Amino acid sequence: MDLLTAAIEKNPDDRILHLTIAKHLIQEDIEDIRIEPHLSSSYTRGDVAFEARHVHAQFLLLRGRGPEAVQLFDQIDVGAPPDFRQRAQSGQSSLVKLFPRMIGTVARIESTYVFLKSPSYPRDVFSHSDHTDPRTWDILTFGVEVNFEPRFNRKGLLAFDIQIGREQDRKTTIS
Repeated sequence: MDLLTAAIEKNPDDRILHLTIAKHLIQEDIEDIRIEPHLSSSYTRGDVAFEARHVHAQFLLLRGRGPEAVQLFDQIDVGAPPDFRQRAQSGQSSLVKLFPRMIGTVARIESTYVFLKSPSYPRDVFSHSDHTDPRTWDILTFGVEVNFEPRFNRKGLLAFDIQIGREQDRKTTIS
């Protein structure tokens, strides 16, 4: 970290370096108050640093600031190249691993997809049937309470591994 600190002191406008420092701090201590200023400095209005915005949006949601996260996801969806994060990452990023399971209720269900309402996110959360155990998928109905693993694409929050009920023993569930 000393090397990164020295580098940013010499190059305070280096956006890539700010993102690198933020990611490092996230690994060390997610509560570190220096994370958000570095994330905010990792892109500027009108640039193409969509990955930096994506990390910042995830961080904002983790901090309970869903509306701000949605604003960044909207910027990404409008401005990023068509191939940028069309799908969720195949594995969990180090930041996504810090999220507890989230809760929601089934707002709309079709044969191969569902939309959930979650108190921690201001928009409906999409999930495809491929991302949930078929035995669980088959018993989902409108209004049922669920918990899910958060993942992200260019548009925002996605639900993976939907399970019935508000709680999951693996991690504390946030609302």
